[in-house]
Amino acid sequence: MLAALLPAFLAALTLTVLPVAAKAAADAPAGVQAATAPTVASPLASPLASPLAEAPLPPPTDPVPDLGEVEVTGEQPGPALWKVTLPASANGPAQPHVLWLFGTLRPLPRKMEWRPTAVERALTGAEVYIPYQPDIDVKAGPFALVGLFFSARSALKDPDGQPLRESLPAPLYARFTALKARYAPRDAGMEKRRPAIAAIELYGEALDAMKLSQRVDVEGLVARQARKRGVKVRPVKMEMSDPKAVLAELSALPRAAELACVEATLARLETDLGPMRARAEAWAQGDLAALARLPFPAQETTCGDAVATSPRFKALLQQARAGWLEAVTQALRQNRTSVATVPIQSLLRPGGVADQLAARGFLVEAPTPD
Repeated sequence: MLAALLPAFLAALTLTVLPVAAKAAADAPAGVQAATAPTVASPLASPLASPLAEAPLPPPTDPVPDLGEVEVTGEQPGPALWKVTLPASANGPAQPHVLWLFGTLRPLPRKMEWRPTAVERALTGAEVYIPYQPDIDVKAGPFALVGLFFSARSALKDPDGQPLRESLPAPLYARFTALKARYAPRDAGMEKRRPAIAAIELYGEALDAMKLSQRVDVEGLVARQARKRGVKVRPVKMEMSDPKAVLAELSALPRAAELACVEATLARLETDLGPMRARAEAWAQGDLAALARLPFPAQETTCGDAVATSPRFKALLQQARAGWLEAVTQALRQNRTSVATVPIQSLLRPGGVADQLAARGFLVEAPTPD
């Protein structure tokens, strides 16, 4: 969570600490200046278990694979909603209470026109909307945030000061350079990054080539539609009481865990761009059957495990997941109609959100094909 569960180390820097610290740096008194933080995409991916030394090497000078750009034109409906019901009972509500769950996806087509008709219908008459991404309160004064901003920028570099060619094992670096030649041939800055950051920046460049984006703000659009209808928007509130300590732990990411995240990210670029495109198109067109047939890669788990080596960050992740589940449970008990968003893979996979709510005694109904 923390950015769709903050699955990657970079999300921790660019989507929590850096933006808040950068704003504080910009607002600081005269004489305190800060450079602009680099803008890069964070991966939402999956762990692939191939050993680093045995991974196949793609040809180093191939052109960009002819996967085709994602072109989704016209207004698109997005997927239908899951229905979660708390039935009326003698010991419960006099009338059934309903929670509508809308599954989100990243990345999505960059210029997609999404018309959330089904979400708009669900919001009409709803009392509350609960986004999946929490509202994070970073506890630090303006001067502390200025210092934190510069510390976060430093954390983007290799902790040992090595260039990427020295910090990555030779087989992994060969795969990185082959992919970089395809997607970011003129970006020399990646060589100065720590391995996980370089891999994530390369991932963002590949998405850009596919006309996909991690920044299509589906939850923001749903929130705007909710407010337009007078529906309360209630994100889970979280507090990062010691951001400097969190950043220090993330900066000390164990090298083995970081390399596993790098390998998973590169493997996704080597194998998943076609399915990624198909998932984006299926989501935009509301084709849940196609989404269910397309496996979601496990890079998210690998990179999530890497950042979870930070005890403080692991606690934040657990708090975010548990907080959202508790929030939608309470919304079901207290409101006639509620709406929430959640990553769609968590609705589709066994043991995910749908199964967790069913285990709490609610009736969960997946959308039926038209």
